[in-house]
Amino acid sequence: MASFSFLRSSIVIPAALRRGTKLYDLAMGLPLVLFYVVCAAGRFHSLSASLAAWSSGPFDFIGTISILSDVSVLCVALLFVVCVLLRPPAIAQAPGLMPRIAAFAGTYLSVALLLTSPGKTVGPMIVMMSLSMVLCGMAFAAYAVFYLGRSVSLMAEARKLVTGGPYRLIRHPLYLGEQVAVAGALLQYISPFVVLVFALQVSFQLYRMSWEEKVLRAAFPEYEAYARRTYRILPGLY
Repeated sequence: MASFSFLRSSIVIPAALRRGTKLYDLAMGLPLVLFYVVCAAGRFHSLSASLAAWSSGPFDFIGTISILSDVSVLCVALLFVVCVLLRPPAIAQAPGLMPRIAAFAGTYLSVALLLTSPGKTVGPMIVMMSLSMVLCGMAFAAYAVFYLGRSVSLMAEARKLVTGGPYRLIRHPLYLGEQVAVAGALLQYISPFVVLVFALQVSFQLYRMSWEEKVLRAAFPEYEAYARRTYRILPGLY
């Protein structure tokens, strides 16, 4: 233990890479950037194929909704990448390991579920409902990211208190949009195991929200008044 402490104290970190610097923030945001770059690339490929099929045949309502849902996911991914690259360093963040675990699990657990779950044959009504939820959820998420701007983050961090647009009514509109989209996507993979993992992912998201609010309360004195006049995620309910 003593040798480990000595090793840590002997490592000299360049000033430009220390916590609170732009380079440090870019390094911490790299997993999020890579994740959304991969999402954008995948959706662009899917969108290109869908557009080619859609333009060469008769009008297909489900195909149209599928194209629009791909566009909405692509918009969210590109917005995230731009905002993370341009954002300033955080002025405060949650301490400890659990807030970080919750952030990663809340973000990536549903994605892993979608990638590993076997596809199921579902009826056209379920497909249309699924795609419509993805479209509405991602469109709302894009709206939230647009207002959140350079304050976007994976971890529970504070940069600027955003209270306009969708944040005027609820404190976590981005998570609301994402969860609607995830729930919609999972309709095509529904099973007891999928429902269980989705419930676990939602639990991580709720825990993540509580930490974000603690950080924002500590960083911005006006947050308390903002929290009293808004709902956490569901207007009129919660």
